[in-house]
Amino acid sequence: MKKYMSIALLCGVMAACMLFCSCGNFGGGREQIDNVLDKIYGTTAPETTAPEGTTAPDAAPEVIRYDYFTNDMAQFLALSASDYDAFDCKVGADYVLTDEVFEEQLQGLLYKYATATNGTTQVTDQPIRFGDQAYIYYRGEVDGVAFEGGSNMDDKSPYKLGIGSGSFIPGFEEGLIGVVPAETSRENPFALHVTFPEQYNEELAGKDAIFYVVVEYVVQYDVPELTDAFVKDTLKYEPEGEVADTEGALAEAYLAEMRENMEQNLLESAQQAAISMAVYEMLDNLTYTALPEGEVDAYYNDYIAEFEYYYNYYKYMYGYSSIDEFAVDYMGLEKGADWKAELKKQSEEMVKQDVLVHAIAEKEGFEEISEQEFKDELDYLVDYYGGQYTAEYIRENMGDDNIKNSVLFGKFSDYILEKINIIYED
Repeated sequence: MKKYMSIALLCGVMAACMLFCSCGNFGGGREQIDNVLDKIYGTTAPETTAPEGTTAPDAAPEVIRYDYFTNDMAQFLALSASDYDAFDCKVGADYVLTDEVFEEQLQGLLYKYATATNGTTQVTDQPIRFGDQAYIYYRGEVDGVAFEGGSNMDDKSPYKLGIGSGSFIPGFEEGLIGVVPAETSRENPFALHVTFPEQYNEELAGKDAIFYVVVEYVVQYDVPELTDAFVKDTLKYEPEGEVADTEGALAEAYLAEMRENMEQNLLESAQQAAISMAVYEMLDNLTYTALPEGEVDAYYNDYIAEFEYYYNYYKYMYGYSSIDEFAVDYMGLEKGADWKAELKKQSEEMVKQDVLVHAIAEKEGFEEISEQEFKDELDYLVDYYGGQYTAEYIRENMGDDNIKNSVLFGKFSDYILEKINIIYED
């Protein structure tokens, strides 16, 4: 079972997660649950408003949380410098930007600016092009057997699929390019061979499949080229440095900056994955003599409250019949698993992570949070939430200790990262 909690939870900032409806980089929350539902259903959960009657849970009685900053972590964990001296962390090759992935991102960008070729005219005698809207029926099979959710053949109307939208699994949309709608029918569907991603739901992950596709018609769209004019007038791109006054130079500068940003994002993602691995390695090898009183229950109760909120939010949309069914999917467990027992284990792990972060910070002398560091973090949070909340509101509802913990996690991440050797595997 995958660890569903984000390493960003290390600092015990669940109170902030609950305050802001779990937006941001915490385990759980709308972003996380959409990712989980994407894993379950193979499609991105739609943007939606909560069903009528869905409300945030009632505020729980105030709980006095353990003060990690004023207590000595040695009472819970005997730690020596050799316990966190060096780590070899292996990450996947998907953290390395390839020309293929870069091209896909570029094509996805251009797709967003496609314009209708001839209005809403339904075209059946021309090959499908990148950018077109294809209206299709499909039926998927693995080893000759249809699978749940893999067909719309019985629907009253075809599915509108943007060719280049990335809505379907890799290879599906690309595989339809060049197909002539009139040459397909229910008696003679186009056979499209694809492979489900390894990150797909457990039943289909990594499996080869055939989709039998009937294209009713397409509405044609023209996809723009990446020219200087497009970059300047449409993308409103302003280069940071000087660009040669030659044709194509501005577009080249844009592409170079786009690639640099993508590489930086992948590097930061690889670093976060490596930090996660290093922490879990330490947790597997360290022995705790005790845990701060009440902290495991505090995490557990917060998670339960969050589960209840999101169960009420998603149960109508995805047909969950009980919070047990929802929680098992949410946590990525096998059907019928004891999710509460697993959640208790995860809560214990989170407390161990909190102790570990503070223990290392104590030994290495970076646990103290200065007033300036506190202010900078508060400013960051205001900016992160797009100015929806004032600094005073965030501080009142999130709590100073959670803000300080957020600062400490950043310092801890920087420190541990220096101890890590990242190895990229194929």
